[in-house]
This record gives sequence, C-alpha cells and structure tokens, in this order.
Amino acid sequence: MVRYSADVKVQAITLLREGLSRVAVKQHLRSMVNLQTTTRWKQSYKSTLAVVKSADTYQNFMADLIEADPTLYLDEIRDSMYNDTGVFVSLSTIADDLKEHLELTRKKVQKVHPSQSPVKRAEYIDAIADLQPEMLVFAGESFRLVSERLMH
Repeated sequence: MVRYSADVKVQAITLLREGLSRVAVKQHLRSMVNLQTTTRWKQSYKSTLAVVKSADTYQNFMADLIEADPTLYLDEIRDSMYNDTGVFVSLSTIADDLKEHLELTRKKVQKVHPSQSPVKRAEYIDAIADLQPEMLVFAGESFRLVSERLMH
C-alpha cells in the first residue's frame, strides 16, 4: 500500500474542489497518484470534511462508545463506527487499538459498582478463608429465578 503525505492529499482535494479533473490533478501533482485514490480521498472528504484521518478521532469515538456501554462486543463497536463514520475497520484493528492505545485488555470493560466496598470484600474473604473450595456454592441470578418459580 502506498502512503501519501498529508500535503499531497490536501493539494489534491483543493484542486478537485476547484473543479480540476482527476487526470489534471494527477498531472499537476506530478505524482503517480492513482485516479481511484483521488476519488476515494474526495469521497472521504465529503463525508468527514477532513482530508487526513486522525487516529485520535477514532480512538475517542471508541472510548465514548465503551463508556456509554461497557458490554459492547468488538463487532458492535465496528458496526457503530461504520454506521457513524462510514469507515470499516477489522475486528483485530479494534482489539489492537483497545489494547495498545486505550489500555483495555479485554473485549468487555467492567465498571465497578459504586456500592462495592474494598472493606466489605476483605471481610468476606476473611470469613470464607478457612472453608474448603468444595464447601462453597455460588447461587447466581438464575437460582433466584428458580426459587421464585418454586414458591409460586
């Protein structure tokens, strides 16, 4: 993949907006910019009003999405990004960005509930510390639902 400098992109978009054809832009820039590339740049400019895409913009977008709903899966982040920006990003790129730039190592982010207390957690751990693991039974939400059905 050929990478073009921001200056080349800005010049190309400026010339295209002034009405020059893609062929004329290519000649003016004296470069080997593919005609399809200039078309893609122009479409991108029309949809984003930005010549050069900023990685920070997409990272902020992902951070806002995750903050709004920490249980989003990678494909849901990708779909939201595509629907809002028109940019299609692979799942591996999203996972890498979450890990490297936003320092999130899991696909799901967990928020700590305000009522959780480190003191109560320590007291609980102290209370069960002497119990054998085989003695512990953890009943979750499904157990409560079954109990309610049996009572009615």
